[in-house]
Amino acid sequence: MTKRLQFRGMFWAILAAAVAVRAGWALYARPEPVSDFADYLKIARTMESEHAFVRGNGEPTAIRLPGYPFFLSLLLRLSDGRFFLGAGNIALAAATCGLLGLFAFNLFRGSRGMALWAMTIYAFYPPLVFYSPVLSSEQLEAFLAVWVLAAVTGPGELTARRLAGCGLLTAAAILTRGSAVVLVPPVLAVAAERFRGAPRALAARAAVFLVAAALPLAAWALRNRLLVGPGVGLSTQGGINFHYAHNPVRYGWRACLGSSRIWKCKEEAEMAREGYRLGWSYIRENPADLLECLRRGAAELYGVPHYGWRWSLAEEASGKKWKHARPVAERYLVKATEDGYAVMAVLILLAVLGFRRMDPRALLPLALTLLGHLIFYGLLFHGAPRYGYPAAVLLCAPAALAPALAAGESKEKRPPGGISG
Repeated sequence: MTKRLQFRGMFWAILAAAVAVRAGWALYARPEPVSDFADYLKIARTMESEHAFVRGNGEPTAIRLPGYPFFLSLLLRLSDGRFFLGAGNIALAAATCGLLGLFAFNLFRGSRGMALWAMTIYAFYPPLVFYSPVLSSEQLEAFLAVWVLAAVTGPGELTARRLAGCGLLTAAAILTRGSAVVLVPPVLAVAAERFRGAPRALAARAAVFLVAAALPLAAWALRNRLLVGPGVGLSTQGGINFHYAHNPVRYGWRACLGSSRIWKCKEEAEMAREGYRLGWSYIRENPADLLECLRRGAAELYGVPHYGWRWSLAEEASGKKWKHARPVAERYLVKATEDGYAVMAVLILLAVLGFRRMDPRALLPLALTLLGHLIFYGLLFHGAPRYGYPAAVLLCAPAALAPALAAGESKEKRPPGGISG
């Protein structure tokens, strides 16, 4: 009983600390919605007032996925203050912290100590703290992704109800950011391991998961085809981003601004189709460039993550001017980010060396998710530093290995009641 109470006290203390440091940073930074973040807020305001996913002129749109604007529209019903909206993301961070502890508990074979260390790393890792008040969809995607992995790797039978829930959460994540499609193979891999030797049960459970995930996606794609036009899929932005990754000018979103034929299209659906057409045409003519695309995508996703403080302090859509650009402040932010990144890199390396201490039933879906994330943004669509946020969140779980062992944590027997049992 004493250990259980100690764990619960530490659990809530870490959650409180995660919220406190993020709230303190939000009060200092006071981030302004710019670039994509301003678009999310604009669409959310229209959703809240018009009760429809439309542009300001009332025309149906698919330029963004609906998940994060819908989340913001719920917050707007309570308040339209920017600090309050940022606090919604901080609440997401607290929920993500708890779910990450649950996933680390599964990853390390029922070790509560490892779970607490994973939560601690997430709570104080500077890039994650700095990015927390920004109105960004990556944070909702990370929350849903951690929830899916924690649910599917948990103890107990992998029931049809649990898989249906995972399917709905996966669909919600994909409708927040398309990269969440990489959650599908990990869930199926866990099901294949759990139902090894029972092909009929595996087929039935896999069908439950896939149908639950596919129905909301199919409904949204049908809505886009009927109201926006054919070729859109889940979002117009998909075709545009595909072209950003595969073009002869430059990798990334700056590649074709003002010069591509995409911007001469008069309709959203036409822009999406033209983006995919130009991208595939370039790949067919330059297949070897896929390796260079993968290299650039990896560099964007896993380089030093300065995106957190930069987007929190960004004043213009270009992201080139900061509100609190005093040299001393910027110097400390850069140092905190770089030092935190270096420590995290060492922890991940040590985790790789000690992978045998992890449960393969949780390690495999984690590895598949991270690999899929790299392929999605490295080979298919262009990568940007902030797109690596969900991967950074997930990596906090294995990063707990070294500090937990250094603190004297030993492998614990899985409590019969789970993490709180």
